[in-house]
Amino acid sequence: MDIKKLTANAWLPNLSAQQAWLFVGVFAVFVAAIISLNN
Repeated sequence: MDIKKLTANAWLPNLSAQQAWLFVGVFAVFVAAIISLNN
C-alpha cells in the first residue's frame, strides 16, 4: 500500500521504536475487532 510505504519512509528514520509499538497496538485492536465480529 502507498500509505504504508509513506508512513514507513517518514517514521522509520526518526520513530522506528515508536512505530513498532504503534503497529503492535493497531494490530491488536484489529485482531480484537475481528474476534468480536466472529463471535
